[in-house]
Amino acid sequence: MARRAAATLTAALLTVFAVAGPAGPATAEEPPVFSVLMFTPPDGDAAVEKAEQAMGIMGRAYGVRVDITHDPAAMNAGRLASYQAVLWAGVTGDVVDEAGQAALTAYVEGGGGFVAASAATVNAEPDWAWYAETVAPRVIADTGGAEKKDVTLVAEHPAAKDASTNWDMNDRWYAPVVDPADIDGTTDIASYQSGEVTVTTAWARDAGSGRVMVTSMGNDYDAWGEGDFVKMIRGGLWWASGTGAPVLVRAEMAAPSWPYVVSFVLWVGAIVVGGVIAVSRTATRDRDEPVPVSPAGQKP
Repeated sequence: MARRAAATLTAALLTVFAVAGPAGPATAEEPPVFSVLMFTPPDGDAAVEKAEQAMGIMGRAYGVRVDITHDPAAMNAGRLASYQAVLWAGVTGDVVDEAGQAALTAYVEGGGGFVAASAATVNAEPDWAWYAETVAPRVIADTGGAEKKDVTLVAEHPAAKDASTNWDMNDRWYAPVVDPADIDGTTDIASYQSGEVTVTTAWARDAGSGRVMVTSMGNDYDAWGEGDFVKMIRGGLWWASGTGAPVLVRAEMAAPSWPYVVSFVLWVGAIVVGGVIAVSRTATRDRDEPVPVSPAGQKP
């Protein structure tokens, strides 16, 4: 019986690891639909970690290669040439040197896609004029902390094609210092209500031959677990890369992230090991112990 339980545990573990699969989105027979370079800070908070997990799952499910880097030096012409889109999430401050700035400028204006997510990213690079103009406008805090608000799509933009018209989500909210709609060539994508004021929270524009989508959302851990928000980011990457509409190509590759896999393994192990102990104790008592008899002479 113990051997059977151990075999059950082994089979469960093999199943979990088979489902988890490799991290990469494609095999030699199935090249990626397109490739994304995701740039995040090395000391990112829980929201940044969740963003990386969400994009990894998206890549596996939709056949997109998502490479994550924390190194600003990755913004160079040679590296960028391998990608159809670049995603910055949770980036703060002045992080890219002049050579990197020139490389990213040339990449986007030469036809590359760029997506900026989170208020910190929108406000990054304060001394880089091209970046400020490309992601404009800057944003300021609208709420003191995370709270739930309704998000409404305000344009039938390709970036938001798969998201719901309305959804609510928990986030820290930021308002643009000027309405993006007042900036030539900018299209509003999504908004929320702050009292009686409609606040734009996602917008898009062309930059030279490239495309740029910007959102001040994605500041809280919960935001990256909201399906419609992630769909909007996914759609933004497809639109910015010029690839077309997202198509689910490998649903089986949308594996749970490793913390959940480990938790599941431990849970299965606890159940099986507990069963082994219980069976072993019962078998031992059956062999070695007399059956107790109650004072009335009845077996319990």
